[in-house]
Amino acid sequence: GITTAVSIDYKDNNFILIAEVINPIKQQDVSASNNSPFVNFTSVAPSIQEAFRNTVLESPRQLYLSQLEIILVSEEIINNHLEEFLEFFSREPETRTEIKVIIAKTDESTKGITIQSLLTNFSSSNILESLEVQNKLLGLTQEVTINELLNMYLDPNLEIVLPSMILYGSSDIGDEKENITTSTPKTLVKVGTTSVIKDGKILGYLSEEESKMVNLINGNLTKTILKIPYEDGYVVFEPNRIKTKQKLNIKDNKITIEISGFSKIKEFHTNKNIKNMKTVEELNKYFNKEIENMIKDNFNQIRE
Repeated sequence: GITTAVSIDYKDNNFILIAEVINPIKQQDVSASNNSPFVNFTSVAPSIQEAFRNTVLESPRQLYLSQLEIILVSEEIINNHLEEFLEFFSREPETRTEIKVIIAKTDESTKGITIQSLLTNFSSSNILESLEVQNKLLGLTQEVTINELLNMYLDPNLEIVLPSMILYGSSDIGDEKENITTSTPKTLVKVGTTSVIKDGKILGYLSEEESKMVNLINGNLTKTILKIPYEDGYVVFEPNRIKTKQKLNIKDNKITIEISGFSKIKEFHTNKNIKNMKTVEELNKYFNKEIENMIKDNFNQIRE
C-alpha cells in the first residue's frame, strides 16, 4: 500500500513500527461511506528492515515508501539507535531524501500518525502542514529532511537540531472517527519547539524564544512575532523578509552575524505617541538593540 507516514520506536530489544497507508478505496467513496481515508499497520521486529517487511503479516499489501512524507521518531531512537535508523533510510532506494523527520516527545506521541484530524484527510498531512505553516509564520522550528539529518550526523562540527511534536489526549480516542465529529477534538497533535542533540543524546528542547533565535542565527527565520517590553508597556513586532549572514574570523575566534529585514508593529501598548517620527526612530533603535541582546543571551544560554 502507498505509505505516507511512519513512526519508529524501540522497546524490549525490538523496533516498533506504525505505518499510515492510504485506504485503497477511492477517496470520494471513502467519504461517502464514512470510512477512514487511511489505515494503520503496526509491526514489531529486531531490526527496522524486518519491521517493514513484517507488516505483510497484517496487511495484504507490501508497503511502498516512494510517497513517504514524514517519519516520527521516539527519543529512544535518537538517543540510542540513530545510527541504525540512518543506515536503513540512507540505503533504502525507495525512499526520497526530502522526507521530513520529527521527534515525538512522549511515547504516546509516536502514535500521532494514527489520529483522525479535522482539516486534513491524513494524519501525515496534518502534521506536515502544521510544521510548514508554523515555520513560515512563527519560525519556532525548521523542517529537517532525512538527508539534512544525515549531513548533520556526519559533520563533527554540527549539533543536530530537529523539530518536535506532542500528542495531547488519548491516541485510542483520536483513532476513532468521533474525534472529528466535534468542533473541538479530544485528541490532537501539536508542533513543538526545536530539539538539540549533541554526542548522540538529546540535550533538551528549546523555549519558544530560544527556538526563534536559533533559527534567526542559522538564517532559517523569515517571519515571526516578538513581544518586547517597552517603556510602561509592550510592543508586538512582526519581523519579516529577514536575511542572515555569518562571517567567521578564525584569527580572532569570533563570529559576526549580520541581520537585515523589515518589521511591522502589530500591537502598541504604551503611552508614547506612535505618530511622532521621533518615537518611531527611538523604537527602531530600541528594537534593534533588543534583538541583539536576545541573540547574545540565547546564544550563550544554549551554548552552556
